[in-house]
Amino acid sequence: MGSDPGPVCQPVADGPHRSPAPGEWIALRWRGETAVQAARSLRAGAMVLLYGAIGHPAVATAARSAPLTPAERARAARYLFAANRDEFVAGRAMVRHVLGPFFGVAPGALGFDAAAFHKPRVTWPGADHVDVSLSHADGWVACALAGGCVVGVDVEPDRVLAADDRDGMARQVFAPGERAALAIAGAQADAGASLFFEIWRRKEAVLKAAGLGFSGDPAALCLARPDTRTGVAWQSTVVFAGRRWQVASVTPPGAPPMALAWSPNDPPRSRPGAA
Repeated sequence: MGSDPGPVCQPVADGPHRSPAPGEWIALRWRGETAVQAARSLRAGAMVLLYGAIGHPAVATAARSAPLTPAERARAARYLFAANRDEFVAGRAMVRHVLGPFFGVAPGALGFDAAAFHKPRVTWPGADHVDVSLSHADGWVACALAGGCVVGVDVEPDRVLAADDRDGMARQVFAPGERAALAIAGAQADAGASLFFEIWRRKEAVLKAAGLGFSGDPAALCLARPDTRTGVAWQSTVVFAGRRWQVASVTPPGAPPMALAWSPNDPPRSRPGAA
């Protein structure tokens, strides 16, 4: 599918003594101590990607203690399948357990408003500079948090997809350049399916970050074009919905593929808890 030169800010894996730099992504698998480490990274100006499987004991423990609002409980109840409901609850729990230490309050003190297309917006004094994006699929939950940036995340495992279904969906939501790249890769069934989901993840991450979802014009956002040397030329920086976005793919160890999108916001005047 070609190589991705990557954006300016490269995601980095977590480590026991990792001190992320401002503007850097740090990817953290959810464990018991993850919430405090993530809060410290946010205070340092890093952007944080949390991920975990709902079957993991630490994720299940967080979900059981999730202090949901009545609106969140009602939304959770509308899921037809218990697995999807558990993913939704786990995501909200993980975010609260990070932002509680970040703001120095109990997780249950934090609330969320549903911004456009269900993008969660933290309701707490001084939280207007903190942006949150959530995604879940196939028992996995991904949460992106940042201060002073608008963020979006999408987790979506590659699936078996019939070529006709893939091409039909691409005609509806892919840009002409993306469809041209997909047509070249489509000669190899596996490569076509893999490229389809790679474009889809990146596109949805930007659309979610922008707060538009697929209500906007997804075909106006082009993230890949055919390349005679590599097959695909990835667009790591794009302009969409009045913002310049950085876009990156991330596949943490043992987790399904994810995509991140972010755009710098106006610098916050203060960051609660920062030194």
